[in-house]
Amino acid sequence: HDIGKLSIDSSVLMKPSRLTKKEIEHVQTHVPIAEDILDGIEQDIMLGIMDHHENYNGTGYPLGKKGDAISLIGRMLRVVDSYDALRANRAYKPAYSHEQTMSIMDKESDFYDIRILSHFKQMRFLTGVDKHYNSDKDEKSVYSCPDIIINKISVKRNNKGIN
Repeated sequence: HDIGKLSIDSSVLMKPSRLTKKEIEHVQTHVPIAEDILDGIEQDIMLGIMDHHENYNGTGYPLGKKGDAISLIGRMLRVVDSYDALRANRAYKPAYSHEQTMSIMDKESDFYDIRILSHFKQMRFLTGVDKHYNSDKDEKSVYSCPDIIINKISVKRNNKGIN
């Protein structure tokens, strides 16, 4: 779902401080870039990818969709993507514990379809999830992917005159 981030300057993704408005806008382009890269993928999956940063309260991007206008897959990805982002060690923040993450998500619950967030919180697999998250993990590994995808991105970027 975040494959478009491969086209975002790594200095922006790895920046240890707050992003500027211009940098935020640059990062937000990863959604339409992913759509371009994944051209031809099944429609339901594409809608989910396009909607994964839409907030249930209408404050998300790229279109500011609200409530059930956001695809079901997009609403599900919104929850798991937020969980993953909060649990991962990033250049600008440490990895949060499961408890801290759930507390933050509860405080920001208007971003999520509460029905999906509620089911997510009840999932049994979350009890052993700390084994997956390693605060010493190199952030770059989050964005790794097969060479064939990187080559496709390079071709599309070159065709659009992007270096």
